[in-house]
Amino acid sequence: MKNLLPFLFFMLLIAIVNVNTAVAQVVWEPVNLPDSTKTYSIDFDSTGRCYILTEYGVYFSDDRVNWQQTSLTKSLYTIYVNENNTVYAGGYDLWRSFDGGITWDSIFYYPWSGISSIYTLGDSVILLGGMRGIFRYSESTGEWTQLFDTYNVEIFYGFARNSEGTLFCGSTAYQTTFSPGGIRRSFDNGLTWEMSNLDYYFVSSLAISSNDELYAGVRGQYYTGEAGVFKSDNGGDTWYKVFNSHLISKLDINQYDEIAIGCADQGPPGGGIFYSSDNGFSWNEITNNLYSDNIRLLKYSPESYLFVTTRFDDSLFRSQTVVDVGNNVENVPGIHATLFPNPATDILTISIDNDAGFRVLKITNLASGKQIVKEIIYPGVKIIKEDVSSIATGVYLLSITNDKGQTLVNKFIKY
Repeated sequence: MKNLLPFLFFMLLIAIVNVNTAVAQVVWEPVNLPDSTKTYSIDFDSTGRCYILTEYGVYFSDDRVNWQQTSLTKSLYTIYVNENNTVYAGGYDLWRSFDGGITWDSIFYYPWSGISSIYTLGDSVILLGGMRGIFRYSESTGEWTQLFDTYNVEIFYGFARNSEGTLFCGSTAYQTTFSPGGIRRSFDNGLTWEMSNLDYYFVSSLAISSNDELYAGVRGQYYTGEAGVFKSDNGGDTWYKVFNSHLISKLDINQYDEIAIGCADQGPPGGGIFYSSDNGFSWNEITNNLYSDNIRLLKYSPESYLFVTTRFDDSLFRSQTVVDVGNNVENVPGIHATLFPNPATDILTISIDNDAGFRVLKITNLASGKQIVKEIIYPGVKIIKEDVSSIATGVYLLSITNDKGQTLVNKFIKY
């Protein structure tokens, strides 16, 4: 499927490193569910089977048209499918299915406030987050352990794990008596945890790209109210913001490292769905024809369709096509450039249409984030011929920064 990437993203991207208010033409269609049921959580297995948690329990579908209700009919909060296609569903208790949702076993009771997040290492280690901290199950001991107790003042959302095996978990602390909340990380498969910065931020979701860039969706900050998307490319040691202002409800990354975020509409600048195909450098709104911009749930399917629910009525919607912002992005005001040919084989020509004082040119591999080229461009130069014959086939970002600190970002394909 990776070979399809050049064809899916044959486009020119020109944007400032910030939110772009141009609206890409993503059309949303309702997913017809039995009894018009509300959708609370969604996940997919490796075969593409879709599982949803609803007010009437768990349903699944192999075609997203015909749905089957499973024997688990309780109203639950969160669903998670691991790499073994084992399905976990949590409410006040945790349920597990090894046969695609046909049969279920109750394996843990979480009486305080319900399970807000689930993560597993295979089926041998299970991690649960809720209002009372993180619980861990180990198959080797057959026991559940409460790793720490946050006394119902902090709730844990969203686990993630990088290629080195470091685990991360985001949380929101409603009081700071016992913990500031933010990001915790574990180097020993969840046995012990330490703070990993973003203290006092209300972290709603986490996701990791294929090159181990960690993204955190934030709904606010205890003292300042600051919200947005933060990124760490060094395992959580330091963070910087890549998306401003909006309250992030959900964040997800697909197999092509495309990032989608769903935002709540409480307060300015409102809600909506935004999308980035360049590691968070630029963003485009794709809310379009949804009934509401107050987003509750967002999830990529294995094919890169986006599924969302809004707080309007918790109905489930799907993008009609895989998400691709195409050429609907506006240029940076006063700065224009053209790349040709695109795709390029040997020589990539960059034509700058005006003398905007460009100084630095960089070429970065989109998948790995690795910088391939860095050159100085002298003022007055309007045509640049870049030899790309020696770089590998793939999708690249070409960025040019002027003397005012504005950055023009173009995407090109190398054959």
